[in-house]
Amino acid sequence: MFKAIWNWFKEKREEEVHALARVIIRPRPRPVPVQQPTDPNTKTYLNDPTTPHLIVNQLEPRETRLSMRSMGESGGGYPLGSLQQQALALKLMVNDALIYMASKCPKQITRWAAVQSLMLMSRAGKDINAYYDRTSLRFFYFGDAASRKTIFACDARPVVTHEFGHALLDALRPDWWNMQSGEVWAFHEAFGDMTAILNSLQYDPLIDAAIAETGGDLMKSSVLTRLAAEMGVGLYHLTKGKNGEPSNCLRDLCKVFKYVEPEKLPAQGRDDVLLSESHSFSRVFTGMFWELLVKIAAFHTAQGMPQRDALKVARDVLAHYLLSAVVSTPTTVRLFDAIARQMLAADQAAGGKYQTIMQQILTERNIIRQQVMLLADVDLDTMLKDIKEPHEVQNHGDAKVVRTLSTKTMKLADKLGPLTALDDNPLFALEITVPYESAYYFDADNKLAAVIEPHEDEVVDAAYNCLKFLHEEDLVGSHETALFENKHGKLLRKQIICTCNKPNYCDPNAPEYNKPWKPANNSGCTVCHSNCKPRSCDCDPPPTPRLPKTGCFTSVKAGGRVTYKYGSIASRKVC
Repeated sequence: MFKAIWNWFKEKREEEVHALARVIIRPRPRPVPVQQPTDPNTKTYLNDPTTPHLIVNQLEPRETRLSMRSMGESGGGYPLGSLQQQALALKLMVNDALIYMASKCPKQITRWAAVQSLMLMSRAGKDINAYYDRTSLRFFYFGDAASRKTIFACDARPVVTHEFGHALLDALRPDWWNMQSGEVWAFHEAFGDMTAILNSLQYDPLIDAAIAETGGDLMKSSVLTRLAAEMGVGLYHLTKGKNGEPSNCLRDLCKVFKYVEPEKLPAQGRDDVLLSESHSFSRVFTGMFWELLVKIAAFHTAQGMPQRDALKVARDVLAHYLLSAVVSTPTTVRLFDAIARQMLAADQAAGGKYQTIMQQILTERNIIRQQVMLLADVDLDTMLKDIKEPHEVQNHGDAKVVRTLSTKTMKLADKLGPLTALDDNPLFALEITVPYESAYYFDADNKLAAVIEPHEDEVVDAAYNCLKFLHEEDLVGSHETALFENKHGKLLRKQIICTCNKPNYCDPNAPEYNKPWKPANNSGCTVCHSNCKPRSCDCDPPPTPRLPKTGCFTSVKAGGRVTYKYGSIASRKVC
């Protein structure tokens, strides 16, 4: 989720070197094992550590909705902020979100997209990052010098449920994992944010806090709309807001962005403007989704329903509409429009109570595209007789949708010809998968009401921008930060990575540290791919210590001033 953000600003970050205290060499103490507590409950944040009063105690479930393994989990009762507490809280947050979303989904969720059991890693490493990689959900941590705190991504429920949203969407629509389309990428990010919103609305204290904070006007910024508050604050401390980053979160749903075709937007720029980059562009859809929640809730409060209850009604309605749309929407280059139309169809099938509200918001934000009805006289029977492609007919009450089920691959070098040489992009020669499905919407009289069809120019433009972005950001290859790879001339999203994880006796934070003979929770290498060998799961060899001379220091220029770093190993020393 946050890898693109981190890569974007890290080159611009100014180096600051602080004076460090004199180094005193002492023997490293052996970690004291944490005793297994007797309390079966564990504390979890309803939001994140920026709202420490919003915490609940939860009991570990006997089994989860789908199989998942949380590294470092040892049961309940451990103190807040410990590895054991974070590991169990992570599993609880993922399982709670999964239970709710599965209850609103028309498609039965029986397994993850690519593995039987999903690995959860609360402390995957030091970075400003969290991501889903088809085998695991990984959450990182980083130090915030301004607050003198370590910020753990796994402590933030919106971050956890966002990443879970990627895993859920992948389970529902694995065909979108490898698709070369900016809107498909952006919808993956939007779905993560919408999953986070729907999960936050499960908790009355969060709803009540948002209502109190905004005086009931939920289109104002609140604890519900500010996603990843603590991580956003830490990021702001690093960047000083020089690129338009918000000072109190990573993304705020209250900021309004209207749809523009992503190919017409720059890929890079300030955070406070709309870009074609997937995290930025996703805000078009998530902002619309939040306004739908607020306006549908207002519809019910106008009829006398308490605002908290009205939000819960809106939550359940839109969760059902969203998930119904996800499982039935055609894969198209203009996915935002397609998802929106399927949500309208879901509402129509449920009686059409919110059609006016939804049409108004979708139109105002330019998400519903204007239609040119060249096939206006075609009825359903004629369409079914003439259509040659594999297709399905969806029933939405009295209305029906015919959706084609075709896929398409292409090489941009074949489409653009000699022009591709001007870009010097080797990815243009690779075979890629592009969105190419259609949908035809028929009303209660079986007359054509709306059409979604692929346009070759739009498909090529979208693919061109995707490949340009991947090449310029060096995101294709075998290196660690690559998202795609060239496999026998095909551009494929990396799907299964090695899941070897060092056993707990290698982790200084685990109770089994330095005790390889202790079997309890000694998780290690369980499934290997890509010729991974068990020895890669061993502990790293201890580094050879380099002892600095006590009293030595190095002068360092940083930001136009000179500071001193004591005990540093450098070529120039003053003793």
